[in-house]
Amino acid sequence: MRRLLLQCQVSLQVCSRREIPLPRHHLFSRYLMVRLRWLESVPHLNYVPSWQYPRVWGTIRARPARRLQPPPIDPPRPAAAPRATSQNSATDISARAAFEEHEEDPADGSLDCTRGRVGLRRGRPAPTAMMSRCKISYPSLIVLVLLQGMALLMFYGWYVQVKPQSPPPTQSKVHVLLLSSWRSGSSFMGQVFSQHPSVFYLMEPAWHVWSSAPRVGMRFLRMAVRDLIHRVFQCDFSVMDSYMPEQRNMSKIFMWSHSRALCSPPACSLTPRGQFSNQSQCYKSCDSDGLQKVEDACNTYSHVVLKEVRFFELESLYPLLKDPTLDFRIVHLVRDPRAVVRSKEQSAGSFVRDNAMVLEQRNIPASEVQYQAIQEICRSHVRINERAMLKPPPFLKGRYKMVRFEDIAFNPLKEINDIYDFVGLQMTPELQDWIITVTQGKGKGSTKDAFDITSRNAKAVTQAWRKALPFSKVKKVQDACKGAMSLLGYRTVDNEKEQKNMDVDLLVPKVPFKFNWEVHTKKVAES
Repeated sequence: MRRLLLQCQVSLQVCSRREIPLPRHHLFSRYLMVRLRWLESVPHLNYVPSWQYPRVWGTIRARPARRLQPPPIDPPRPAAAPRATSQNSATDISARAAFEEHEEDPADGSLDCTRGRVGLRRGRPAPTAMMSRCKISYPSLIVLVLLQGMALLMFYGWYVQVKPQSPPPTQSKVHVLLLSSWRSGSSFMGQVFSQHPSVFYLMEPAWHVWSSAPRVGMRFLRMAVRDLIHRVFQCDFSVMDSYMPEQRNMSKIFMWSHSRALCSPPACSLTPRGQFSNQSQCYKSCDSDGLQKVEDACNTYSHVVLKEVRFFELESLYPLLKDPTLDFRIVHLVRDPRAVVRSKEQSAGSFVRDNAMVLEQRNIPASEVQYQAIQEICRSHVRINERAMLKPPPFLKGRYKMVRFEDIAFNPLKEINDIYDFVGLQMTPELQDWIITVTQGKGKGSTKDAFDITSRNAKAVTQAWRKALPFSKVKKVQDACKGAMSLLGYRTVDNEKEQKNMDVDLLVPKVPFKFNWEVHTKKVAES
C-alpha cells in the first residue's frame, strides 16, 4: 500500500512540473489529495509535505467547474511504538530519503525520467543503488530536433538535384495589349511596337473569333476573345485550331504580314532580326505550313504585343491582370471621335459586320448605324478610363496608360519614348529615324492604304476631318460622344465657321496625371 501511495505522489508531482491540469470533477484525483494529506500526519512514513505540490492542488482548485465535497478525513491513528532498529528498516529509510531527494525539481529546468521502482514491500530489503532510466534536458531536445531538420533538408536537396527538371526561363516576358478602336491610329501604333527588335507583334487576333460567329453580339463573344488573347500571350497557338478548320498555315493569321517577327527568323529568313520589314515582300515569301514556326518565333522575344479593337470593358481583362504568369500592361489609345467617323467613311464597307456586332445585331436604320456605333465606342472609352483612373482595383496599379493619337502626331518622339518606358523597351537610333520618316511625310494618306503604314503628315491627318466632314455630321458625333470628348480632352465646335478655322485649337492640353496609390487608398478607407 505504501508503495502504491508513493507512486501516486510521484505521478502528482510530475503532473505539477509539467503543469498538467487535473479536472476538478475527477473523483479519483480528489481522493488522492485527501489521502496524501492524511499521510502527512503519519510520522513513521516520513512523507513529503503538501507544500511541495502546490501547483497540482492549485490547478484543481482553479477549475471553474462545480466543486465536489471531499470525503471525510479519518482521524489520525496513535503513533505506534518504535520498532527495533534493524538492517531492513535502516535500508528502507535511506532508500526513501534517496527517493525524496531524487524527486526534487532540478535547478536547470530539465525533465527527469522517473527512476526504477524501489522495493518497499514489507520483508523485502530495498536496493541500495537507484536504477536511473534517463535524463533529457530542453536544450538537448532542441538540438535533436534541429539535427533531424537538417537531415531532412539535406535529403531534400539531394532529391531535387537528382530529380530531372526543365531549365527555368532565362528572361521573363512582358505582355502588352494595345487597346483601341477602329480607325484610331492603332495600325500606326502597332507598327511602332512591331518594328522594335525585341517585340513579337500580332494585329487583332480576336478577328478570328468574331469572323467565326458573325451573327451574334460582342458581349456573347467577349469571354472567347479574352481566352484567345490569353493563350496567344503564352505563345500557345493551338487555340487557333478552333478558328482554322481547314488550313492552319501562317498566312491564315489575320494581317500576319504586318508583323515583323513573322517576317524574320525563326519564322522566315527574309528580313534579318534587326532590320525593318516590308509587308508586301513578306506576304509573298514568308508563308509556311502549320503554326509551329509562329510559336517558335513568339518564344524568342522578350515582349509580346497584341493590338486589339474588340474589348469594350476592362472587367473582361481582370483574369489576365490577376494571372501571376503574365506581366500584363495596357496601352489605351484613343482618338477624336469626329476624326474616327471621317476615317471609317473612307472604307465603310469594311465595318458593316463589325458595326452590327457592336450594336448587338439591333435593327437600326442604315443612316444611324455609324452614329450609334461611335456612341457605343465612346461609352466604352469612358468605362475603361474611369475604371482604370478613378476606381482602379489593386491589381491594375501601374499597368494602365492612356494615350491620345493627336499627342503622338504632334510630338511623336516624346510620346513614343514615354510608351516604351512604360512597357520596358529602349528606343534605338534606327527606330527614331523610322518614326520621323513615317510621321513627317507629305500628304494625308488615301483609301488604298487605309490599313497600311506609309509616310504621312501626321499633324495634317489629325485635322483632316475639319474640312472633310459637314457640320451636320460633326454635330451628330458630338451629341453622341459629348461626355467622352470632355473626359478625353477634345473641345466641341458650335458652328461650321469655328470648325473650319484651323487657328482654333480643339485639343485640350494634356495634364500629367500622377496617380498616388497611398492617397487613393486612404480616401477610400475614409469614405
